[in-house]
Amino acid sequence: MEDLVKKIGHRIGEVSDRAIRSVYSKITANLITIPELLQIENGAIGNLLLHWINERQTQADVQTLNSALKLILEISLTTEGHNLLSSIQAVEYFNSYYKYVPTTLQSSVTSILNALISPSFTPTTHSPEDIIPTPIILDHIPKIKGKLPDPIIEETSASPSEFPPVLLCESDEKILFDLAVTLKFANAEEIIQSCAEFSSRILKDFPCETLLQHSDVIRSLVALIRISSQKNAIDVALAALAAINGFVRKLRRFCNNVNAPDTRVASCLPKKIVVKTEYLDISVPCLKLEQWEIGTPGPTMSLLYAIEFIVTELPLDDFRILSPVLDVWQEAEWAFSKLFEFPKVLGTMLDILSNSITTHTEKNITLDKPEGGVYIKKLIDTAKRILLTLPVDNIGKCLDKSSHILKHLANYLVFQGEDCEKLLPYIEQIDLELVNEYHYGVKCSQALEAYKTMKQMLVNEKILPIPNLGVFNKAVEFFGKVVPVLEFDPSVSLISSIVDLACYSLYIEKNSTSVNHKDRCLDLVLALVCSTLPVVYEITMDVLAEFLDTEIELTGIAAGNKRKDLLKELILTSDLLAIIIVKHKNCKLLYKLLQTPEDYEKILPFFTVLQSFGDDNLEGILHMLTISTPAAQPLRFIRDLFNATPSRRSIAVMVLRNANSPEKIHEEWEKSLERMWDKNVLEDPVTNLAALPELDLKAQAKPGLPQEDILNLLNLYRSASLDTNLKVAAAEQILIHLQGAFQYDNIIEEIINISINNLVADSEDRYVKRLLSKSLQILVIIGLKYQAQAKKLYTAPVKFICSLIPYIFNSYDQIRHYSMFLIFTLVFSAHTSRNRFVPPEVFSLVPDLSSDDYAVPIISILTSGFLMPFPIKNLTPEVYQTASYMKYWEYVPSSPRVKNLVSKRRPLEIDADGVLDVWGKDMSQGVTHRKILEIAISWQSTIKAAYSLSQNVVTKLLSPQSELVSAILTLLRSPPVNSSEDSLQISLQQLLRSIIALIGKSKIELEFIQALSLIVQKNALPFLNELSDLQIRKPLVLSTLSLVQSLLPLHGSAITPDLTLSVLSKFQLEPGPGSFISLLHKISSTTDDISLIESLINTLAVILEHHQLTISLDVKTSPIIQGQIKDILKNAVNKLCPFISPSTFVYKSAAKNLLHLLIKIYDISEFDSYMWCVRLSEDRDYSVRFLAWGFMSLKAMEVYELHSSVLDMALETIFGLPESYGVKVQACKYLCEITEVLMNTEDHGLKDIIIKVFYQYAVVSHIKTVIYENAGPPPVYFAVMVTLLNNLMVLDSKKIISICIQIDVWDGIIRLLRPGALEERANNESRKPCKGYKFTEYEQVLITIISFSTFLTNIIRNELQILDYLLESTHFLIHITSWIEEIIAHFDHTKELIYSKALLGIINTLHISIYKSQKAHKHLYEFSYENIVKILDLTKSKDLKLAVARLITGLLSFIPTEKCEGVLLHLVALYKDDNVLSEEKEILKSLTSLLYYDENSKGVALKTGLQDYMLEIGLKTAAGIQNLEVQKVKRKDEEAALTKQLVEIVILFKMWAANSYMAKVQLTVKDGKVGSLFKLLFSSWQLSLRRDDLLKVVLETICTVISNCEEAKKACAIVQDTRYSLLSYIIEYISRPNSASETCFHLSLKILGSLCSCKESRQLLIKSKYPQGLTMRLIKEWNETKLSESIPPKSPYIIEFLTTFAFFPEGQKVIAAIGGIIDILIEILDKFSKSTMNYDTVENALLLLRNLSFSQTNKPHVVANQQALPLILSYISSPSQKARLRKLASSALWALLYHYQKFKGILSKEAVFMELESVFKEVSRDAERCKDKGIAEDLRAVSENLNCVLKICSGN
Repeated sequence: MEDLVKKIGHRIGEVSDRAIRSVYSKITANLITIPELLQIENGAIGNLLLHWINERQTQADVQTLNSALKLILEISLTTEGHNLLSSIQAVEYFNSYYKYVPTTLQSSVTSILNALISPSFTPTTHSPEDIIPTPIILDHIPKIKGKLPDPIIEETSASPSEFPPVLLCESDEKILFDLAVTLKFANAEEIIQSCAEFSSRILKDFPCETLLQHSDVIRSLVALIRISSQKNAIDVALAALAAINGFVRKLRRFCNNVNAPDTRVASCLPKKIVVKTEYLDISVPCLKLEQWEIGTPGPTMSLLYAIEFIVTELPLDDFRILSPVLDVWQEAEWAFSKLFEFPKVLGTMLDILSNSITTHTEKNITLDKPEGGVYIKKLIDTAKRILLTLPVDNIGKCLDKSSHILKHLANYLVFQGEDCEKLLPYIEQIDLELVNEYHYGVKCSQALEAYKTMKQMLVNEKILPIPNLGVFNKAVEFFGKVVPVLEFDPSVSLISSIVDLACYSLYIEKNSTSVNHKDRCLDLVLALVCSTLPVVYEITMDVLAEFLDTEIELTGIAAGNKRKDLLKELILTSDLLAIIIVKHKNCKLLYKLLQTPEDYEKILPFFTVLQSFGDDNLEGILHMLTISTPAAQPLRFIRDLFNATPSRRSIAVMVLRNANSPEKIHEEWEKSLERMWDKNVLEDPVTNLAALPELDLKAQAKPGLPQEDILNLLNLYRSASLDTNLKVAAAEQILIHLQGAFQYDNIIEEIINISINNLVADSEDRYVKRLLSKSLQILVIIGLKYQAQAKKLYTAPVKFICSLIPYIFNSYDQIRHYSMFLIFTLVFSAHTSRNRFVPPEVFSLVPDLSSDDYAVPIISILTSGFLMPFPIKNLTPEVYQTASYMKYWEYVPSSPRVKNLVSKRRPLEIDADGVLDVWGKDMSQGVTHRKILEIAISWQSTIKAAYSLSQNVVTKLLSPQSELVSAILTLLRSPPVNSSEDSLQISLQQLLRSIIALIGKSKIELEFIQALSLIVQKNALPFLNELSDLQIRKPLVLSTLSLVQSLLPLHGSAITPDLTLSVLSKFQLEPGPGSFISLLHKISSTTDDISLIESLINTLAVILEHHQLTISLDVKTSPIIQGQIKDILKNAVNKLCPFISPSTFVYKSAAKNLLHLLIKIYDISEFDSYMWCVRLSEDRDYSVRFLAWGFMSLKAMEVYELHSSVLDMALETIFGLPESYGVKVQACKYLCEITEVLMNTEDHGLKDIIIKVFYQYAVVSHIKTVIYENAGPPPVYFAVMVTLLNNLMVLDSKKIISICIQIDVWDGIIRLLRPGALEERANNESRKPCKGYKFTEYEQVLITIISFSTFLTNIIRNELQILDYLLESTHFLIHITSWIEEIIAHFDHTKELIYSKALLGIINTLHISIYKSQKAHKHLYEFSYENIVKILDLTKSKDLKLAVARLITGLLSFIPTEKCEGVLLHLVALYKDDNVLSEEKEILKSLTSLLYYDENSKGVALKTGLQDYMLEIGLKTAAGIQNLEVQKVKRKDEEAALTKQLVEIVILFKMWAANSYMAKVQLTVKDGKVGSLFKLLFSSWQLSLRRDDLLKVVLETICTVISNCEEAKKACAIVQDTRYSLLSYIIEYISRPNSASETCFHLSLKILGSLCSCKESRQLLIKSKYPQGLTMRLIKEWNETKLSESIPPKSPYIIEFLTTFAFFPEGQKVIAAIGGIIDILIEILDKFSKSTMNYDTVENALLLLRNLSFSQTNKPHVVANQQALPLILSYISSPSQKARLRKLASSALWALLYHYQKFKGILSKEAVFMELESVFKEVSRDAERCKDKGIAEDLRAVSENLNCVLKICSGN
């Protein structure tokens, strides 16, 4: 039967058909059962039947096919068969086969599927280790039994694949099926080839989902590794491990990519079309959301379970494959944090590592191998990596304190001196003690190093030298750190130094106010005497004894002081005395200390301890103590009541029984010595005590009485007149409540007082005895249970204790019992002040009164010398160490691992030189190829294991000078001559590639790389060039090219400062037949092998990615190189694309690599047709479609010109097909490229054709629709849509804008413009396995913002209507300003370019909005203007800074003052930048506006020295204009530009000086000389005379600067060269009024008028006689035009100047000397009263008349004019006249009257006076009634002036 089953797999069809029919007939005839059939060859019939159907389905007859199906059905109906068929993916197979099976047999297939997926089956599970070899082929690797996935429980990640099923075509199914069969049944050589095929082809071509859903391949590979390791087939295990490693790496990439929004399917299809899109139905990833919900049920693997299965099933016990297995673990690190959802899985993984470490360190000889330590460290490092991927807080879910991995981490990592700081928080969560132990070990290591230095320094010193306090402080710090050293080196010198230091500290405390650190020094000594190391405290005691005997003086700061005296004082006044007595009972040292009565007083607290020694030699000390302290005598005998020695108890009884008072105790003691040998000794009150029940301190709490009732009980208990029996009853009630939960602590002391008072003399009265007993019992209860409130009891004097002594001899047992108990408590309690040696830091006794035991604080340590009269549990206190100085011994004795850390013992260190010697010797012994490979593999594995652990080891292992490396390189130099040598070289190259991949990332060990590169240059590549038939040596060619690919990225790396690495020689880089590109070209021309073509593509891609290689090969300019590359690309396309089918995955990797390469060098590639790329755009693989569209977008117009239908395809893909976002984005980029070309073309016909297609397809409307897409689109999806819309608008703005307005695209765009909206859309993932993914590609968001801002800027620049709509109806501007803050918050300097571009787009949009519409301003009040400064701080982009400068001009009225300073500094820096000269105008405008607007900015600008820089620029500009003027050829445009620039500079100065006195002064005056501004104006004056626009600005600037600034006025008169000043220039200019324009003439006179207030300028004017000439000119012009209706053109300006000039006496005098001016003024006033004249002119005329009237010389001239007085009076009296003129006229009247009697006589005439008085009354009345404040003020001034005139005239 076995032979018959084997024949089913026979290669001859007829044989296999007969076998099928025979087996089926035997089953139907019941000659064999299904279970028996399944036992043959471990159920091999299942695989054989599926294989037969797959091969013979079209050749075999229907009857035979039906027999096979029925046979499979019978098998599926059994449990074993069900399991078997499920394990070999029969469900998936028959699902796919159903569509091809003949109609008559479909029912059979349906029955099989129903049976396989029926829930009624409960298959038995098998262990993964249950692997039984099959004897089909003797040397094959047995298969793993099929099994279903483990049930889904929380302890494991086992579950079916969460991804949609990938339907495979027949050829792909056959590939995977054949692979599974080969892995299970083939021989070792075939399996190795299949593993290589899996790594090189299947992993590259097939999607990850396919392998997860065909898990039998993965399970077989893992089983192969385990079984081959057991059977010593290491080459098979390594091949399978390489395949598994590649699979795990593919899973990592897949996990990173599957969540990407680009792979999601778009749900919004505005123009859904019905076309044949079969490739979309079978797309990978799947484009059907319903399939994502279900996943792929059946025997498939989920993503995490695949990782769990692999890492937990791979064997870690075989040293030979340990390194590659750990590589798999390391590759799987990305999944460990995800597996934390299943803590037990991670716990299992760590247990596996722990078991492996145990195996290799304890159970086998791994550590005996010279390289073994590296592998152990690699295991440890793997465990560390797992932990570091997990969250610290919850690590306890995976590990507990008993986990062995912690022990291994501690022994082999933490305590090996490795860097473990990141790991410690994890260990701390599980085992805090271990971490503390490690820190202690580190502390010990550091202390030991410090101690070695100290030991050398003190080698010749007898005493610790402390010359000053600074040294003392450092010594305290130093010795505090080195105490732990004593465990490793118990040095006498160190202990002596610490004792010396303590003596110094006592001296400093006594003689200095400085910090003495006595407590710290004392702690050090206490630590020594309390050390847990016997040798330390023994040496310390010896040192103390020696120091107390020697007469040595301290040195340095304590010179002259004996050490023994200070040491004795230190001991007697510190806890050292207690420890010497109590802990060590060191009598010898005590004798040395006790020399004076004061010394004896020091040991009084230790009287009890000394008694407990039981040493008769201490009697003298005790006697001296009792003599010096009488109070010690009663205590001595009271304590002796409880002494362990009967004779001492007997004496105590005799003494205490007969002594009536403490004073008689000594007398009785002497008498007792005489009676000591008397046989009639009194009974022992301790040993003869009657047994009583234990004292109950835990009685049940009784219901509490109110405090009032308790007080009533106390009154009864206190009463002296009450019957004793009632007092006893009250005492009993009090006892009940004290034993319960007594809540009234405030009355405890009162209870104590009453109880003590009730301790009356003994009596025979029964009630008296009971009262006495109860009172004692109350005191005992309080003493034991209420220590905190029993202070009065514990501080009772000795006399009170003596008063209790008679009770211990009482006949009443309870009285004796409780009195003894009370005496014992008061004598020995730690709460008693007499026992102050009891503090916890001395004896480490801390009673835990909160525990259930209610431990009584009695000194249990003393019971060795005393009886324990009451053996009650409550008398045992809790004991633990709390002393501060005991911290030094917390971890002593140290553990072995701490000792290893301190001694720096490293058991896992590898001797790289020794290992290389061993391998080198083995290699030199002429071994076989197999042995060579074994050595090379060991070498490679060791390098990979050591790479992340020890760089030094890797360096040595890769040394080209080593014998091993030299031998390997020598083998590579020799050209192979046969297939065996080919195989050897291929294997060695493969090993070297893995090493290069490892070390190449960090570019280390380049000497080794250079040695290998020389072999490639001189041997490998020339060998390939000489090959005539590449196909024969194809494996070697592929291997060599792969090696070159690994080396090329390192080309040009620096080996040393003077040497760089060269992978290719100079000859191979130059164009020619020997160049490397020529070799690639030759291969592409002579081979049709797809593998070689793909390798060429990959090699060329590596070259083009390397910038230096691209330059060396001259790719961009060399026609030869470019021609060869074009030929390679054409050959690749022509030879590869025909084999790429849209439905199969075969060669998909080659297609992707080709497209990647073409995208990189699209500008070099040229093709006659792009249909191959069009076909690839309809492939089932998403990546292929994505790349195909990406390449076509780069070659957009070429593709369109050759295949215009691609335009329609792109539109359909974007708007009509259920395609992924990524492909739609690339298709849209294709359209964007087309439209951008159209924007720059002059071919209007082509433009019209393409735009027509867009209109016909309603692209704008579709874009509006897809903008609302909400099914998780990536931001770039919207970016390309808006970019396309923007391009269309540029092409046909009028029509596109109208369409946009019509369909209202703005709402969707503004929705997306809100910060966070794009991320919210992208995070809306609907695919079940990918839910929860958070979009993190912020750069995509920025790209989208750039696109949006470009579109909006173009729109609002041209359509104000749209801008107003956006401002009024949307949050457009709020979103824009919010984006500024958002981008600033995320700003990444490493990606500054894109961040700056995004900000630039937003700033431009904001600027244009503000510039175009005033409505934008109301949205800016909440804008954070500090962001402007932040932008300038963050960016280096000149364009962005200029955009900000433009924006500032529009925002100045909104920017808060405190923000202006930062803005100004940036603008100044930007203006000074030499790279922005072409944009100076924009910056200058911003600077000008800012300096005008903000006062603080004016001062900041002055501090920066901007004025000097502007002066320099202005002078250069003026010089440039002058140079252009003297040239023969006039360059008017350039001259006009320079003039405009100079005007801008002067305007900046003007605005700078405006309204700022400080700025005016500093700009015009500097160190008593002319400042920057006047220097510039003076230098530009001659130029300005020929340019009215410049002259006007100059004069305006002078006007602004001198206004209200005396310093500036004075500076105008300062001579700047030998002759002229700025004032003289102005006078000279205005002296020729005919040549001056009216505006400039007016400005000049304004300047002169303002300068009149300056005495120096005024004198210069008078000296120039300009005012006189001006006055004469006015008179002349007026006389010439007297009959005219209008005033001469420039006369008003002259009058205005003369008005100012006449304000000063000198001016009045000068003008008075010229006759006729008064008459002219009267005529002007007369004209104004009769006709319309300029109001300002009349006002100035009145002012001038008033000013001139102050002069005595002018008064007669005024009065002499007959019209003057009536005219003045008419101005004053006319109600219709302006109040201002009435005021000036009244002022002129008063000026004439002042000190002029003649005029007084005229006004005193009755008629004139009456008229004046009438006008005065009328004006006064009008002033009171007027509601206009200004007019009322002027009228009151008129009234006051008239009042003064009337008073003068009336003589009042």
